[in-house]
Amino acid sequence: MNSPHYSRSYGEIHTRIVSFCRDLVLVSNTVSGKTYRSRWYGWQNIGELPAKTKTEGNVQTHRRTVTASCDFGSWYRYRTEGFGTVSTGSQTFSASAYEQNDSAIYCGSNP
Repeated sequence: MNSPHYSRSYGEIHTRIVSFCRDLVLVSNTVSGKTYRSRWYGWQNIGELPAKTKTEGNVQTHRRTVTASCDFGSWYRYRTEGFGTVSTGSQTFSASAYEQNDSAIYCGSNP
């Protein structure tokens, strides 16, 4: 997972989530995620990536991007939580991780 960052191409906050397993042969790999921004009252959910399961092709690695709109010209800290579940057909394994900005980032071109 990378850090939440401003995408100049799309004008929104992006975080890439990767679910992978190198040691087992998988039949499915599911990824989902959520992005939040820091507010005075806590973390506000601003973007969700619904669960999507990969069952064809290279199932060992499943890469997706959580997107969240942002107010152009604003400064916020962002946090993304990623969730992954892999299955061998007989066993299922799950993991989660998060990444967040320690400092506020700018929504837009460099100020």
